[in-house]
Amino acid sequence: MDLSSINWTVIGQLTAVTLVLLAGPFVVFLVAGRGGNL
Repeated sequence: MDLSSINWTVIGQLTAVTLVLLAGPFVVFLVAGRGGNL
């Protein structure tokens, strides 16, 4: 695959969205696990 044909903007956006979707529940679980209050 030619690297110049990859749309890095789309990849960046998908990566950012994935990180947010994964980090959201993780932060909630972490706070709840520590007995903290949201």
